[in-house]
Amino acid sequence: MWPSIEEVRQWGYDEEADFIEQDEDLLLYGFEYIPVLCQLAADPNCPKNEYAYAVLSQFFRNSIVRGPREDIERFQAVLAASLTRGGYAEKWQAYATRLLQLVQHPSPLSVTEARSFAEDLLLGPGRVGKLSEAISDQEGRLRFTLRTSIMEHVDISLATGSFSYVRQHA
Repeated sequence: MWPSIEEVRQWGYDEEADFIEQDEDLLLYGFEYIPVLCQLAADPNCPKNEYAYAVLSQFFRNSIVRGPREDIERFQAVLAASLTRGGYAEKWQAYATRLLQLVQHPSPLSVTEARSFAEDLLLGPGRVGKLSEAISDQEGRLRFTLRTSIMEHVDISLATGSFSYVRQHA
């Protein structure tokens, strides 16, 4: 059973509360939860404000690399309508806006910019790991790889700024 918005709000202010023991963040991946998670992330008195920020960021990141393209439009609408300001909510909005800009309006990138883009796509705020980097082909694409229990690759074209994403089981 999915938690209600009010249950999410109560959970945010109870340090001991858990919806489930493992992968709790996945339970909160839904557009209906974005406003309450933004409120929690913006509140400096919320004990889970940083965690709410991480959930928002990972839901967004996951939607960008793996979700349907319609999700991008939904996120644009959410960001345009967002009235929550302050704290981690602003950090999430800045991260989401930056990543949307790179995805929707790709342009040539330096190696440093491509590396930063890959970190946003594969890690984002709240996810820990180390990327490896290699030249993917003669066309100037760089391949960035994140190895966890799975292997994820992002190939980024330096000439165009476009990317492709591949997820493989290790």
